[in-house]
Amino acid sequence: MIDACREVLNRYINDIYLVADVYRKDDSGKSPGFGMSLVATSTTGALHCAETIGNAGAIPNDIGYTASRSLLSEIQRGGCVDRHHQWLVLLWMVLGSEDVARCRMGELTVKSVQFLRDIKLFFGTSFKIVSAPDSESELLVSCFGTGYVNSNKAVA
Repeated sequence: MIDACREVLNRYINDIYLVADVYRKDDSGKSPGFGMSLVATSTTGALHCAETIGNAGAIPNDIGYTASRSLLSEIQRGGCVDRHHQWLVLLWMVLGSEDVARCRMGELTVKSVQFLRDIKLFFGTSFKIVSAPDSESELLVSCFGTGYVNSNKAVA
């Protein structure tokens, strides 16, 4: 898996660090096969993640190729957040302090768009979404936070 992943990623950058975390069958429970998680850190500190899980009988090299291509796809989408974590950042933005929260994201996923509708319904908060001035594929997403405070924490 690592060799296949390195084969794809070394075309773009040689400074990669890959680690294998191997479990024997007794320690891994009823795991059906292999999996690979990749995290890339940009020069600006943005994290992009990709994960691939193989079914029983999957070829490890195929998982490495798929995971590395998925990571490259996430990087190509741009923004500071990969598509799998857009909803989480949107939630933090709306629950944050009563001030403007902004984030640069790639194209919003269908799940993120539905999550924005749910936020509008539950919190009454709308997001402003505009194209980033220096990129055609990136968006600037902003909203006013609700200033949510955990009431249990405030009492204690």
